[in-house]
Amino acid sequence: MPITTLDQAIATHLFRPEGIKVSHELFKELEAAGRIKLKLAYRAGQHHQDSWMLDNDIFIYNTFELNDFQFELPAKP
Repeated sequence: MPITTLDQAIATHLFRPEGIKVSHELFKELEAAGRIKLKLAYRAGQHHQDSWMLDNDIFIYNTFELNDFQFELPAKP
């Protein structure tokens, strides 16, 4: 259910986010469902680095600042 809620929020968001913050619990659920993978990524102004990606195009930031199955989408592109 938490993954479905996240998918609906992304689908109805004003833009497809480049990155989102997720709680540790939601991160574990996404990982167990095979939705996130560690990939070598390039970002403007930074060197390449391994980053967690959701569906190969959204950066995932695993944070303990959020509780339970919370997530945070960016307000601006």
